[in-house]
Amino acid sequence: MNPHASDTERDTTAPQWKTWRDAPPIDRNRALDLLADKVMKEQDEKADARAVLERMKFERNPIDPALTDGAKANLQQYFSGLDADVQQHVAIGSVECRANACQALFAANGIVLVAAGGNVSLPQGPIDITRTVSELTRQPWWSAWGYEIGGMSAEFRDGYALYAINFTRTGK
Repeated sequence: MNPHASDTERDTTAPQWKTWRDAPPIDRNRALDLLADKVMKEQDEKADARAVLERMKFERNPIDPALTDGAKANLQQYFSGLDADVQQHVAIGSVECRANACQALFAANGIVLVAAGGNVSLPQGPIDITRTVSELTRQPWWSAWGYEIGGMSAEFRDGYALYAINFTRTGK
């Protein structure tokens, strides 16, 4: 789901907390189930041709266990460096790398839908995806591994923000 989609396309039934800090810690199993649903939904939907071609290009190469383990360790290190109250609201779902690209799925809970002039706007929560991606690109391992942002998506469901970040490798 596009985070910039119209109000009717967004999940407006998410639990409402005064702030994301009021939400209970993330239920990792629920987050993983929602991430799996997101992946299955994307595979079932008629995606635009560019997205289908990008996924086919990604899947053409075999999974690279060393890159996958390294990227997952780097992401875990990044998230473990966040404030403790933020950490309890974030779960890494999966990280998969191939020779040319990686995809990381993660979830955050405690999403608060913000009403602006009677309209539901972008949710606020423990993770600001734009800032998070910007901070990831400044990590020492980011350039050492030759990563570049390839795209990202977010979907909001049941009080969870489900994120997919795709990053390509420049061949370093």
